[in-house]
Amino acid sequence: MYTEKKIIIGDIMEVMRYHSTKGGSAQRGEKEKESTPAQKKANEIRTGNELWRVIYINFDGQQGDQFNTFTFAEDIGEEAARKEWRNFIKRVRRYVKKKGMPELKYVYTLEKQGRWHIHAVMNGIPLEDLVKLWGRGRVTSSILDKTNDYKDLAAYITKNTQQEGEKEGAGGEPEGKRKNKRSWSGSLNLQRPIVTVKEIKRESIMRKIPEAPKGYILLPDWKVGCDSWGNLYQHYKCRKIADTGKAKKGRKKAGKTKAKKRR
Repeated sequence: MYTEKKIIIGDIMEVMRYHSTKGGSAQRGEKEKESTPAQKKANEIRTGNELWRVIYINFDGQQGDQFNTFTFAEDIGEEAARKEWRNFIKRVRRYVKKKGMPELKYVYTLEKQGRWHIHAVMNGIPLEDLVKLWGRGRVTSSILDKTNDYKDLAAYITKNTQQEGEKEGAGGEPEGKRKNKRSWSGSLNLQRPIVTVKEIKRESIMRKIPEAPKGYILLPDWKVGCDSWGNLYQHYKCRKIADTGKAKKGRKKAGKTKAKKRR
């Protein structure tokens, strides 16, 4: 049987159609076990896809949201770095509340290249204030750029991070390292993509070029083909078309009004 997985990511609809085992939605595995490097790469891609979807829904450079890197001035251990991050988030929450700003949202990852540092996507805060709130070293900041729907940013964040992440506790703080976790974490108030899974009743649809539903346009990076078992698959994305109906109606009405005045 074939399965369709649809993911709504704001104004983007992502569709994956693939062969699955009877009674389940899991895609059939490859014939041969993947090598460790290949599996690692697959995990990076999957994690990056999860992250760009979350960033796309929750953050917008036009609203001043930022990508920040927080570096420690001194060489400290991992647990100390995590504790400093939790304390920093508490200070930022007090700051945004005092300023009457929107509730803090963030995604972050802890990375060690030389000294521990933290990559974080979060609400826009003036750099001068951000440096004071951090207070532990250097801060670099840039306004988010939506080019490629944040896929490049998500790939950069997840590429060299640990495969183990943290589970969020109450308030969004990590509870410590455990196995098989994401390499990034985020605040509990993040919006999530809407995912639906259903069985495809007509397999003939798998032999057709993907089409965008009404109100959407098909994006150019669609893929169709066969897996190593000879089963068909499709992966494509559509973007919602801005509703211009009211604007056109308004222009038509204005034109009629002008015509009446000329009479």
